[in-house]
Formats: sequence, structure tokens, C-alpha cells
Amino acid sequence: MSLYNITHFIEEALNNIRRNAFVTVITVGTIALSFLILGVFLIIFSNLKDITSSWQEQIQIVAYLKEGLSSADITSLEEKIRAEREVSSAHFISKDKALSEFKKDLANQTGLLDGLGENPLPAYFEVKIKKAYQDSGAVSSLAERFKKIKGIEDVQYGQEWVENLSSFLDLMVIAGLVVGGLVSLAVILIVSNTVKLTVYARAEDIEIMKLIGATDWFVKIPFLIEGVVIGLVGAFLSIAILFGIYQLLMQRLSLNAGILLGKFSIAFLSWPDIAILLFAGMLLGLFGSFVSVGRFLKV
Repeated sequence: MSLYNITHFIEEALNNIRRNAFVTVITVGTIALSFLILGVFLIIFSNLKDITSSWQEQIQIVAYLKEGLSSADITSLEEKIRAEREVSSAHFISKDKALSEFKKDLANQTGLLDGLGENPLPAYFEVKIKKAYQDSGAVSSLAERFKKIKGIEDVQYGQEWVENLSSFLDLMVIAGLVVGGLVSLAVILIVSNTVKLTVYARAEDIEIMKLIGATDWFVKIPFLIEGVVIGLVGAFLSIAILFGIYQLLMQRLSLNAGILLGKFSIAFLSWPDIAILLFAGMLLGLFGSFVSVGRFLKV
């Protein structure tokens, strides 16, 4: 393909956009609105993912030990626990340390422990789970294996909380796929109908080009470029609007951020997310144009 042809295709695409300026503006605005909805969801999803990631880091199994175990028994238990592939770390808490931490938790109410006599708290292991195994099934399976180890009295890991967290993450992924699918379908239909208007407006010119030997691809390429430009501009506009709204909200919340958000801050779209949105706009615009022009040339 020569430089002249490339220049010709780009000029034709831009001319098509100028000839149908009003329709193009409406189309870009509609695409921007569609991607704005997707962008809002991505921000919510990415921030919730950060929160749940911090929650997942707190997932641990507590293995309570039987009374009367020797130091050698405890060392052997620790080796068995660490040998499991899901285990990131295992920290031993003695009976005395368990009681000391319990007293710290009671703060000014330590008087409740007066007359307690013998320390009733068991020694235990705090077991951290590797990130790859922090789902409900893996944690539950590991806990069941711990229960079968001789010397372990009981195992706790907050089963209901872990299952609810896993279900919430699965729900967010499904919601993301649904929203992304609906937005993609909407953009394809919007671009397809817009390019269709341009194609029919130039039906006679296209027929003449075909008569003098122009190939289908020679006819298609300017319209495909038009779709890419429309999709890209729509996606870019949505990101610009979204960033403006984000900045405005952050300014409004800045005075109360410490109270409302604590240590957690709302993050905007990452650069990879922005790149994905722009690429998606271009790709969907290209596909919408391809479908529209393809149908016309088959008629």
C-alpha cells in the first residue's frame, strides 16, 4: 500500500466525518456516554478490588493445639503446617503470649481476669495463606487437612466470612462481564448505524468506484478508519469527562476524606485501564464499521 493510498484513505475518512458532522457529534456523544458508564464501573470495581485484596491478606487459619505438647512436638507440627503448599507462613503463639494479648484486648477491663487461676487459653499457630489459595475452597480444604494432624485440637478460619468474600468477588466479575458486554454491543450498533448513513449517502460514488475497478477493500478502508476515529474520540471524551467528575468529587470530599474514607482513598483509572478503554473504543468502532460496510457491499 502506497503513501498516496494511505493519505487518500485518511482524507476520505475525515471528509465523511465532516459531511455528516451532526450525526457524528451525536454518535460520539452517545459512545462517550456508554463508555462513561463502563468507566464508572471500572473505577468502582478496581477500588473494591483493592479493598477486598486487603481483606484477603487478613485471611488466616488458627490451629489450636492440644495440651501437654512438648517443644519437639510443636516443632514437628510447625514443619507439617509449613509443608502445605497453600501456607505462606506459620507463627506460633504460646499459652502465655495468648493470655498477654488477650489482656491487651481487654484494655482497662483486665480486672475481669482476677482470680482466673490457671491460664485457660490454648497455644496455637497463626497460619497465613498464599494469595493464589485465598479462595473459599482452598482455605476450607487446608483447614480440613489441619484437623487430621495429630496434636491439633481445633481449627478456625471464619468459614462464613471467607465464603461471603469469595461470592462477592465472583459477583463483581460477572457484573463486569455483563456491563462490558452491553456497552460493547451498544457501541457496535451505534457506530454501525452511523457509518451506514455515510455509506448510503455515498452510494452513487461507491457504485462508480466499483465500476472503474475499485476493490471492496479500497472502498471499505476509509469507512473503517472513520469508525476507528469515532470510537477513539468517544472513548477519549468519556475518560476526560470521567476525570473531571472524579476531580470535582475529590475536591468536595477532601475536607471530610479522613472521616469518610479513613486510610482508604478512591483511585482513578490506572494507565492500563485507560489504554484498554481507548483500544476498546477503536476496536468496537472498527468492528461496527466493518459490519455496516460489509452488509452494504453484499447488497
